[in-house]
Amino acid sequence: MENTPSFDGIVNAQREALLSDVQLLALEVLCEKKSRAEAAAAAGVSRKTVQRWLKTNPHFRAAYNSWLQDMADSAHGHLISVFDEAAEQVAESIRTKKDIASARMVVRHLGFPKLIASPPCTPDAVTREMELDRREEELRLRERAEALNDIETSHFIRQHNRSRQKWIVEMQQAVNSSAAQNSA
Repeated sequence: MENTPSFDGIVNAQREALLSDVQLLALEVLCEKKSRAEAAAAAGVSRKTVQRWLKTNPHFRAAYNSWLQDMADSAHGHLISVFDEAAEQVAESIRTKKDIASARMVVRHLGFPKLIASPPCTPDAVTREMELDRREEELRLRERAEALNDIETSHFIRQHNRSRQKWIVEMQQAVNSSAAQNSA
């Protein structure tokens, strides 16, 4: 495998976090920009296992996020390295050719490329993010349960009212039948 600086970080994370050799192998394949299914196959586990590690194992996810951040930083660095040249070419085109489209683009998107928000790259930060995700999911489920409870409650009330009305009708019929028998 091409040894990227970020993969060294993953090896260190494996030593510190005690990631298994199977998890390390899956991370190595993921760092080769291969799919989760390919990583799972190489590690001898299911794709769902790799997804579960990414979702629930803060050490595995932190190592993966660290690699993703290294990739984003690398891409950002490449863009920064050509930014001056690109800006100069756009400026020259605007100056010499009166390139209105480029001028509009510059005015509309004026500014230096912005850094992408980095994902958490430490197990503690991933754990906090996972806890936040869990709480958000819990809140969403609670709100859904409350909505369903409201629906069930209103259904129960409707059912109860129907039963009550049916009982009233039956009682009235019984009273009317009894009254008819008494008068006869």
